[in-house]
Amino acid sequence: MTKVISLRKRKLFKTHIPKKTINRSRISNSDITKAFFLVVVILSTLFGCMFYKSYENEYITDACADFIGNLQHNSFIEIFKFSFKFDFIFFISIFFLGTSFIGIPLTVIPIIFKGAFIGYLSSFVYCEYGLKGILFLLVLLYPMIIITTTSQIYSANESVCMSRKIINVLTNKNTADDISIRLYVIRNSILMGINLITILINSLLLVKIGTKFNLQ
Repeated sequence: MTKVISLRKRKLFKTHIPKKTINRSRISNSDITKAFFLVVVILSTLFGCMFYKSYENEYITDACADFIGNLQHNSFIEIFKFSFKFDFIFFISIFFLGTSFIGIPLTVIPIIFKGAFIGYLSSFVYCEYGLKGILFLLVLLYPMIIITTTSQIYSANESVCMSRKIINVLTNKNTADDISIRLYVIRNSILMGINLITILINSLLLVKIGTKFNLQ
């Protein structure tokens, strides 16, 4: 009898050993936003390539020719100023869009324009200069473009986050949202600093070896 009771107790108080849980990494909204902007850059670049092939525009083509000419034949200071102005236009647009409630739908516009211009420029260089032009892009332009565009994707993510917080406060959805303009400026300043260093190094390379490609 005691054996039966003992067995029942063991069954009753048997500790349950939980099965091993699978750790699944959660994808944050920030990661989704950055992935979205990355896809936008890729698609807009492809669109720029196809646009050149189908509807070559005289004004954009002249702008591309001037763009390559400025990078290949100017002094270090002029190349740096030109490259910085080109990058700064997109960066500052993304920054200011994040300080308004319309930033979420409009932040993508500078990203689209830059991607489309990169695609159009790539097609133009290939058609005008052939393999030498592609080599020029791979060595002296694409590394800078990849770094600066990645930085702008991160900036666009910050812009969307800031704009979302502003909307939440204005609509009283979440009055606890901490809108830190100072933190927003600091993060964008770091990203802009990365771009500045990248453009500085790239300008030096263009001066040293840019003319050796002899694009004519």
